[in-house]
Amino acid sequence: MAYEARRSDEDEEEQKQAQKEKNDRANAQLVSTAANIAAESGHPVAMAIGQGVKTVDRFTGGKGSEILGKALTKSNELTGIQGKMSQKAANLLSDSGAGDIASKALTNGKGIGDKKGGQASSPSSTDNKPEVPEKKDDAPQEENQDKKDSKDSGSKTGLFGSGSFGKLVIPIILIGLLPTLLFIVFISMTLSSFADYTDAFGISEISGLDTGGLSSISSDKEQTEFYNRVNQVRLEYQSEGKDVDPLIITSVFHALNNYKNTISYKKMTTDRIKAIADAMLNNNIYDKEYFINNLKESIIPSYFPTISNKGKEQIVNEVFDYIDRYNSLIGKKEDSKCSSGGSCTYEIKGYQLNSTKSVSKKVSASNIYVRLMQCGGNWGGTAGQAISGEELVPLEKYVLGSAYAEMGDISSTSNAENKFKTQLVVARSFALARHADVGGWRSLKEENGKWILQIGNCTRDQLYCDPDKGCSKSKSNDFHLYSGTGKGSGTYKNALSENHPYRKYAEEVSGEVLVNSNGYIIQTAFLMGENSKFNSLAESGFNYKQILLNVYSSGRTAYGASGIYKANCGNKCINNKDAEGWKQYDSTWGSVRVGTSGKTIKQIGCLATALAIQIARSGVETNISGEFNPGTFVTYLNSHNGFYGGDLNWSGPTAAAPKFVYQNTIDLSYMSKAQKLEKIREITSQSGVYAVCEVKGNTGQHWVAIDSVNGTSIKMMDPGSSGTDMWKEYNYANTSRIVYYRVVR
Repeated sequence: MAYEARRSDEDEEEQKQAQKEKNDRANAQLVSTAANIAAESGHPVAMAIGQGVKTVDRFTGGKGSEILGKALTKSNELTGIQGKMSQKAANLLSDSGAGDIASKALTNGKGIGDKKGGQASSPSSTDNKPEVPEKKDDAPQEENQDKKDSKDSGSKTGLFGSGSFGKLVIPIILIGLLPTLLFIVFISMTLSSFADYTDAFGISEISGLDTGGLSSISSDKEQTEFYNRVNQVRLEYQSEGKDVDPLIITSVFHALNNYKNTISYKKMTTDRIKAIADAMLNNNIYDKEYFINNLKESIIPSYFPTISNKGKEQIVNEVFDYIDRYNSLIGKKEDSKCSSGGSCTYEIKGYQLNSTKSVSKKVSASNIYVRLMQCGGNWGGTAGQAISGEELVPLEKYVLGSAYAEMGDISSTSNAENKFKTQLVVARSFALARHADVGGWRSLKEENGKWILQIGNCTRDQLYCDPDKGCSKSKSNDFHLYSGTGKGSGTYKNALSENHPYRKYAEEVSGEVLVNSNGYIIQTAFLMGENSKFNSLAESGFNYKQILLNVYSSGRTAYGASGIYKANCGNKCINNKDAEGWKQYDSTWGSVRVGTSGKTIKQIGCLATALAIQIARSGVETNISGEFNPGTFVTYLNSHNGFYGGDLNWSGPTAAAPKFVYQNTIDLSYMSKAQKLEKIREITSQSGVYAVCEVKGNTGQHWVAIDSVNGTSIKMMDPGSSGTDMWKEYNYANTSRIVYYRVVR
């Protein structure tokens, strides 16, 4: 790639000095972090060393970490010193057994201030970063500057003050802390990548995201101001119904700076942060593929106008690798990909309707769906009539939408998780018990083999706002909500983004209802007073179960709450990585018959298996009870007109997964290799599109699932082989058709 024109020697010297100061600050933070980990390790040697550094810092305003940090910077600059010191430290700690306290940290990285880049680099990013040629004649100036800094540090500030006392005390302290310095150098080797995550920790702490109980927030003013700008943008967008991930924004900055160390925190203005945020959102919803395209086409070129396509790929990969490595470091697990369907089975014993009234009634209801009703009277509409245009809503989705409608977006408030989980359990309990109190058109009963719960979508019962579409009011004095935004008097709430924390909270408390000592579901009436109690208790540190038991066992809602009952919601989780390896010959489903053909999935089920793979990868909800796999998928299609003999009905998969919608079949047989490649690339690069290709043409039909096109390579998931490169496994000339589906939200 072409490097930017080099600046003047004076500018470069200024940049080197600024980088050295940055290294000193970062290494001081590394020392402080290492000391904190050591102090909490439980090992007596490590605890003593860590506590020693912390004590000196406490009495000197952080000078201990600062001096040790500068020493660590210098050790990294001097050839061989780091290796020798870390070996001595390793021997020392090996003898004491204290070295195991770094078990949470990553390994095999470089220290801060290494010669190549001037900042910490991780194992996965080191090889990708371009080396900028050094100017050897800068070294003497840098050494002189270090000597000047050292002299000034001793004569002006010292460790405990100024003058000769400081000069005398510093060597004594440093000699006394030599084991500490050796320990710090050792732990800096194992925590080398830890230092690379200062930005991830900083934005996570300021934004209230997961840090895994670790801490590495910087005291640097410019860094902190940058984190605050990112968080302010996040909060501003939240108020507009847009959910942006501050960690992703910060990761973009990290990746840009990692590529070429020329972008300061100051340069990341609010406008630039908003540009990154806007690049994430496709119709106000985070769309990864859309974001990647915008990074390559607009964001990255705005910083590096002459960058190559390879350079863009490097930066994009680093954005997501950085987040993955950080999540691994803090021990964060991937968010659940379970779908919020209506598949829970409720074994209902009865209902506690208020403090004195209860109903004993045994009901076993599975796969409950909600019909949204008009309330009539002061609430508008015709009582007992279904709201026109509204679909049946799976109960678990209804609960999420109801809690969202009642509370709005409080995700940035104190203990938001337990506030929202409280509301989720309240919404589910109220919905299931409401019909037993009021009766009439409110009901829970079977209709044509499906359990239907009827409840008003109004303030007399409780509101529901479609989490995937948002909601509107038809007119200002209407007390009902309608799915979709921009209708009638306008948008009431926007859709929740796919990665919004509310969705995760809903998964974690799926099927939970509040019950009394008889196991009766409590009709959890809630007005402003109850909402105030929810918030007050949450902000006092109560979890959602404590809040519910407190509120519904005292005062006007003394309903005898005694516990939380969790329905059997089965397992609708699909491991996407496992799904990508599904084979039609798997013994679990290989013998399942396909349609009325008399043949099995193992014999002719490549297409059905390929489509099952894509449905699983998409993460959409399905109408299939229990586990989803090629066998249950084909079994469902067999009973829902999914095949003509043994040939697939293209709309069959949509019947099984309503949001997985058939789009088109395109004949590729007449196209050249280049035309086929471009057409497959065009289709598979679209957001939310999942495709399958027929790859044997006239030589014998076979279908594979398509993942992506990279250069001239087509990555596939093949139900019939372990191959992943489509045209290495199958002759391009025989690629005859592509069929694709789109996920609609």
